[in-house]
Amino acid sequence: MKVCGILGCTPSWRSQANTNVDNGELHSATTLEACQAACFNNASCTGIDWDPGNPAGNVCWLGGPWSGDRNENGARGVTHYDLTRICTGQTFCTLYKTVQQDNTKYTFRQRSQKRRFLARNRVI
Repeated sequence: MKVCGILGCTPSWRSQANTNVDNGELHSATTLEACQAACFNNASCTGIDWDPGNPAGNVCWLGGPWSGDRNENGARGVTHYDLTRICTGQTFCTLYKTVQQDNTKYTFRQRSQKRRFLARNRVI
């Protein structure tokens, strides 16, 4: 199995007061920083709506391809934050090896980990 990603990405946020986006996905974050981190860690997320006037657990809404129209100046007390990911463009890939023993799959990132496991469990 091969997993790839981009190294060195940092978020840039642009805020717009009294604005939200329709069909946001509710997230349980309770702080603005946690809400922004949840969006940044979701590759499809393009922004958040932060509504501190709502009860805890209903203040963070993630936006992305699933979202609808932007309501500029139509959502009193809500701040919309657009996310821009600034990346160095360096990609990385990690190769994982999987071994199955007794109907259980074990995945290893490095060959040395796999060899030690196999020797310890007398598979080799």
